[in-house]
Amino acid sequence: MPHPGRRTDLDWLRIIAFGFLIIYHIECFYGTWPWRANSQYATWKVLPLLQLSTPWRLLLLFLISGVATRFMMDKTPTGQFVQSRAVRLLIPLAFGMLVVVPPQTYVHVVEYLGYRGGFLDFYPQYLTGAGKWNAPGEILITPEWAHLWFIAYLFIFTLVAVAVGPRLKTLPAQAFAWFCKAPWIFVVPMILIALANLLIGPFSTVEHLFIGDWRSVLVFCAAVLLGYSIAKHEPFFEACDKQRYVALAIAVSGYVGIAVLWLSGIESSIPGGFATGYAILNPIQGWASVVAAFGFARRHLRRDSPLRRYLTDAVFPYYVIHQTAIVVAGHWLTRMNLPMPVEVSLLILVTVASCVIVYEVARRIWILRPLFGLKLERKPSTEQPLEDRSSPKVGRRPVESQLAN
Repeated sequence: MPHPGRRTDLDWLRIIAFGFLIIYHIECFYGTWPWRANSQYATWKVLPLLQLSTPWRLLLLFLISGVATRFMMDKTPTGQFVQSRAVRLLIPLAFGMLVVVPPQTYVHVVEYLGYRGGFLDFYPQYLTGAGKWNAPGEILITPEWAHLWFIAYLFIFTLVAVAVGPRLKTLPAQAFAWFCKAPWIFVVPMILIALANLLIGPFSTVEHLFIGDWRSVLVFCAAVLLGYSIAKHEPFFEACDKQRYVALAIAVSGYVGIAVLWLSGIESSIPGGFATGYAILNPIQGWASVVAAFGFARRHLRRDSPLRRYLTDAVFPYYVIHQTAIVVAGHWLTRMNLPMPVEVSLLILVTVASCVIVYEVARRIWILRPLFGLKLERKPSTEQPLEDRSSPKVGRRPVESQLAN
């Protein structure tokens, strides 16, 4: 049955996007470029797999975060809302930088920067930034947020939404009426993202340090504000539903185009580049995938279930812990010289088990809950409420530059 007043379709999309993120980072371990750690079986053949979710995964997550921000701000005083966001985001970020991230940073400096000391020798240097582990062309500032950059960016973008949100609310529905019609629902975002790739991408860094990461800052902040704006504009989601098959076809075409560029050698296969072909095809695949995701989710994912409720609560702790589990487990597993199928299977098993165990422990111990983005209460709760006053309609209905994270 549908959950009354809740956008369960967006909950499911958030769960799915974070699931693809975990898969993506497992794939990174098997890529041929230096990541946090790499398998002895690393191969360039992983590139097409990475590209399946690279253009749309983060875009979708920031859009959904913007939607959630609108729902929460509409029922919470501004000061209380900002305070709650600071607690739910900055505490896990600080904890992650001090406790969760250091093991993967240690593996990184051991594998690629020649560090030979033990972890106990490494940790004080990590905390004080005294390690001086930077390699040519690499920026490694510690303590670092690594994959948790999403939390830092989201908090900053949330403050932007707080500042401009009242003005966005005053936009008349007619302002989005033209946008929700084909072809504009496809063309406008694709052109804007492509322009950001072409004009700003060359001047942006590939590390997510915010300062210098201008392309990501612009595109993802715009995604949060767009999500805020369309959160309660049902014609947008209806348009996505109507255009879902067209969007899927466009997304597949964009993906195939990028794969052809890579395999033909026309584009560089070095992750992080925004050469012309990729800069144009990336938003074609990315935005069309977002439209398709909203459309198919609206049509098929409006029913509630115990699994949805469980994963909505669990997905944020999973996100916090997953990359460290992958890096540390992968670092040791690949040194055992296991057959590739065994290594891959064990890495997936250890990663999933780590996520489940950490969540199950954290949600039962009140003092651990806020460290992993859970509310300070014993009953599991959702990380971001996605509620809607309208009645849900049931029935038919190169790779990303941040590979270092």
